[in-house]
Amino acid sequence: MKLHFRWFQFSILVIAVLFYSLSIAEEQVSTAGEEADDFRNKFSLFGGMTQESSDHGASVGLEYEYRLGSYLGVGGLGEYAGGDFDSWVFGVPLFIHPYADLIVWLAPGVEIEDGETNFLFRVGLGYEFEIYPRWSLAPEINFDFSDGDTKLVYGLTLSWVF
Repeated sequence: MKLHFRWFQFSILVIAVLFYSLSIAEEQVSTAGEEADDFRNKFSLFGGMTQESSDHGASVGLEYEYRLGSYLGVGGLGEYAGGDFDSWVFGVPLFIHPYADLIVWLAPGVEIEDGETNFLFRVGLGYEFEIYPRWSLAPEINFDFSDGDTKLVYGLTLSWVF
């Protein structure tokens, strides 16, 4: 239990430091004229696979992001992994947009598997490709750290901004 609490403390500290440093950078950079669209909300549907050693299963999920500025967003996610897993993941991601359509996220959360709830920390990376105005498709890869195990989650996300 101590290990879970330390991971939780560490993830909160990392998110706080990133949020603070990115908010300072946001203030120093003038974004006038950079974005013609001012869409701050993004709703996404994820489909992919989850793997851990020889176990694997299909994953589906929903994600929401609220953009705080051009570099930073916060939101929520829910995902189900079937097959060998039968697990649910819920998290509160911090989205970082460092360059163009590249997205990095850090998400503390919980994993519910076999009636047991464990703290989870997700680290992810994706790149959005616009397929239609306000619609994008993004390949993504996530690493979930939970209860001493690491799961690989990868797939495609279809997103709509509004």
